[in-house]
Formats: sequence, structure tokens, C-alpha cells
Amino acid sequence: MSNEVGGNSQVRNLVQARAIHGDVNFHVASAATEELAGPVPGLPRELRRLFGRAAEVAEARGRLEDGDAEGAAAVVVTGPPGIGKSAVALHLARLVAPAYPDGQFHVDLSLAAESGRPADLVQALLDVLRPGGGALHDAPAGRLAQLRADLGDKRVLLLIDDVVDEGALLDVLQLDGPFAVVCTSRARLSGLTGLVHLIELGRLPDRHGEDLVRAVAGPDRLTDVQVSTLTEACAGHPLALHIAAAHLARRPKADVDRYLEDITDPDHGVHALRAGQRALEPVLERSFAALDPAQAEVFTTLGILPYMSVTEDLVDAVLLHDQQDEDHTSQVQTAAELLDALFEFCLIEQIDEDRYVFHEVLYRFARRKSAEITGERRMNVIRNACLMMSLRTRAAAESIGFMDEAATVPAQANTEVLRELEADRPGAVALTELAREHEVWEPLVHLAGQLTGLLWNGGHWTDLSRVHQCLHDAGTSSGAADWTMTALHNLALAAGQLGDSARAVELFQQCAEVAYESGDPQRMHFAELSAGTLLLNVGRPGDAIPSLRNGLRFWRLSEDTRTLGTRLVGPRSGLSRPGPDSPGRAVHAQQPQSL
Repeated sequence: MSNEVGGNSQVRNLVQARAIHGDVNFHVASAATEELAGPVPGLPRELRRLFGRAAEVAEARGRLEDGDAEGAAAVVVTGPPGIGKSAVALHLARLVAPAYPDGQFHVDLSLAAESGRPADLVQALLDVLRPGGGALHDAPAGRLAQLRADLGDKRVLLLIDDVVDEGALLDVLQLDGPFAVVCTSRARLSGLTGLVHLIELGRLPDRHGEDLVRAVAGPDRLTDVQVSTLTEACAGHPLALHIAAAHLARRPKADVDRYLEDITDPDHGVHALRAGQRALEPVLERSFAALDPAQAEVFTTLGILPYMSVTEDLVDAVLLHDQQDEDHTSQVQTAAELLDALFEFCLIEQIDEDRYVFHEVLYRFARRKSAEITGERRMNVIRNACLMMSLRTRAAAESIGFMDEAATVPAQANTEVLRELEADRPGAVALTELAREHEVWEPLVHLAGQLTGLLWNGGHWTDLSRVHQCLHDAGTSSGAADWTMTALHNLALAAGQLGDSARAVELFQQCAEVAYESGDPQRMHFAELSAGTLLLNVGRPGDAIPSLRNGLRFWRLSEDTRTLGTRLVGPRSGLSRPGPDSPGRAVHAQQPQSL
């Protein structure tokens, strides 16, 4: 057999070359090889069916089979770790193999890397194209010339796993010849956009994820509900789905629901995804190891936060820069560049111009990595996150404007502001719960104060209840009666809006008791007024009148004509959210209280 590509078309032998550049397969294909009718010895075998990638494969296949025979065709498959890049690339390569009769070759550069340095792509390809050995030039330019000679007139297919160097791949693509390249990369290789056909893999759609689970676990191991729950728990991540389904398939007595709880645990879920000697965590670790220290710090620090979208200013705040080192604009720019680097490495998703979010599986991994950050640094990250979110909420709320003096025609810019507030809301609410967990009280109070009006006006009663439960715990833990009373009042309002009138009355009464013990008669009578108003609205006047009458003398002496008028005229509406024409706006006892 010749050292050169091509040779006798009848040769069917598989030559495996284990050089210092990795585990490489060489094959000179027979002209009689049929698509999918037999094996393609030069390429790895597909061990399982591919799910949910038909559209991506079909488009790339057309480019490889119908491309210009005078130039190289290239497809690059990118995506997060474990998302199925190698499976897609292999499936595609095997489909188009008959179109490249001079040979198919597979190189895994992850096996070729030495001491953490990227493999030399050109030398790795020369090793596989010349399996019998032979002298190679010492200089990179000389080796590139040798590769040009080997590929110049041969219609061969190169399947390359784990390309990390755009420049090295570009050197290969610039060579003349009818060869084709299908490769995978953990990075997006954005610099090659327009020069190669890029396939960016994301999460599997639910239907295809469920098909994968059933194919691995078997048709009877899981109920339909459990299959759906498992698919959701793994957020369409193919490797996570495969490992979870395999674990359950081999353990028919295992409690499925308990296992589902284990793999969704935010602290240990990634570690629980293992089946035999196959595990998800080492795959994620390899991608994490490719980050530089600053990028790794961002990734790890974001694991401290709850699962939420993050913006550049928020990331800048939690990185705890020394404010004297550089100006704020420069710091935010640095945070933006670090986020973009994580995006380029497919470790975070960009969902808006200035907003990023982890894939759920990657978030659990980041949270696990963040366990090493303890003590004061962890507390400062939480503190700064709460304060920055408070500033964002306040700035957005203050920027809401109107086109007229009567404030009846909203400004067009409000749409964008409200969209930002809504995007921030889930994370802001979750941050109050994180602050409560770590007893970071003052920032929690600041954030709760900014969120109250937003949640009230948006009708987010469950979120309002979550925030003020945190504020209530802050008040009772620190002995701050003002915090406790405000929380109880707003918890009562939320309970009433959610239809639990009995709970709302109970909370108003608790608020009155705390106010009485604190020597705050105004808050006490205000809470009684709120309870009485609610009791009237639910048709319990006999219970309402004593509460309403009790504070009458106080409101007269305090000359609070608005509240006094409310008592004398009576409530005019229930606990509906007040709007521009709602009579409920006159019943200020039913308005939220802020700090």
C-alpha cells in the first residue's frame, strides 16, 4: 500500500495509526461502497440512532455532495459540551462517504493534545494520510506543503473531532483540492463564518428528547409522565438524557421519581448523572478546563446566583472589582468581553443584546463549581447582585414616562423599559430568596422595596408573596418591626388577590399585633382598616364593623381626612388591582406598602 492517499481502489483494509497526534483511522474505500448498505471502515461506527437533527444533517449533506469538486467543502458542528456534536458529524460523514471514493479518515484532536496544548492539525492529518510513516518537514510551512501535495487531487473526506484553532483549520481549508472536511468544535469558531457551513446545535425539542429516552430506557421502564419529566429535567441535553435513561434502564427497581429529584438538584444534579463508567461531569470539566482564569472566575461566580438571566452590569457587580483600579465603563466592558468569551465557548446562551443565561445543565455544573467560593466573598457576590438589581429596577421604573402632562399617554420608550423589567423580574425575585438563605438583610430590603410596586402593578401576586415572605423573615430575624409590618401587610394583599381571604385577614391581624407591640398606632389601625375592608368585601359585615369602628377616633384626632372618608363612606371595591378608572384607587388601605 502506498503512503499517499488513494492507491488501489480495491484495497479494503483498515489501518489504525496511533501516533503522538492521536487515535486515527485510515481507509481507502471501494468504489462499490453503497450508502448505508454496509460499513464505512475508515469512520467510527454509529452506536445509536440520531434523534432530532434531520434538518441540520440534510442541509449539510447537500452542501457536501453537491459542492464544487475543485475546492474543499467544509462543515463545522458546534455547540455546548455533550450536546451531540460528534454524533451529528459522524452521521453526516457516513452519509456522504460514497461521494469521496478516495478515502475517509477520522482524527480525534482531543486525544492528540499534549500538556493542555492544542494538537497540530496539519501534522495530525499528515500522520493519518501517511500511515506508513515517512519523513515530515520540521518547519510548519514545509508540513503544510506536504499536506497540499497529498490532498491536491484526491477526493477524500476528513472527519476531525475537537478543532479549537480557527487559524489551523483555515490553513487546511485554503488548500486546493476536491477533499471535504467535517469537524466538531467546542467553540463557535465565529471567525470562520461565511467560509464554512456552520451547524450550531441546541437542545433537543421535547418530542425528540422523549424518543431518545424511550429508545435507551425501553418502552416499558418509564411512564409517559416520567419520560416527559425526565426530558424536562435534562432540558433537552442529549448526553444527560442518554445517561439518565441508561441508569434507569439498568436499575429496574430504582425509584424513578427519586432519581428525577436527584438529577435536578441544583447542587448535586450534575454529579448524579452517571451510568456505569459514563458520566456527564467529566465532559463538562473538559470544556471548563479550556477557560483562562478570568473566564473561569465569571463562570464559577455566576453559579452562586440563582438560575436567572444576567446582564453585563450585573456581572460586573458580582465580579467584585476594586473600584479604584479602573473606571466603571471599562469594568463593564471587561464583563461584556468575558461574557462574550463564554458565549464563544458555547458555555452560555445569549438571549438578548445584553442578556445571557446558562443552559439548565450547565447552570447546575456552574453551581457545583461555585461551592469552592465561601465566606465573605460569597456574601459579597449576593450583596452586590441584590444592590445592582435594585438599581436596575429603580432606574427602569423612574424612566417610565408619558407624552402628556396628565400622564395618560405612555411614551413609546416604555415598551422597552417594561420588557427589561419583565426580563429582570424572575431573577430579582429569586435573588431575594437567595439573600434570605444567607441572611444578607440590608440588600434584601433594598431589593424588596424596589420590587413591591413593580409586582403590584403587574399583578404578580405569587412573586409579591415570595418577596415579602423573605422580607418578613428578615424582619423577624433582625428584630426590625418596620420590615415585619410592611411584609405582613403586603403578604395579606397578595393572599387576598390569590383568593385566600381568610389568610389575608389573619395576616392583617398579625400586622396590627406587631404594630401594637411596637407602639405604632397608625400602622395598627391601618392594618385593622385593611382587615375590615376585606371582611366587608367578602360579605362578613358583622366581623368587619368592630375593626372599622375601633380606629375611628384615632383617624379623627390624626386629621387623616382621606382615611376617615374611607371609613365613613365605606369601601368601594374589592382587592382588585387598581387601574386608571378603578374605584379601588380611593381605598388606600388596599395599596401595597413600601419601605
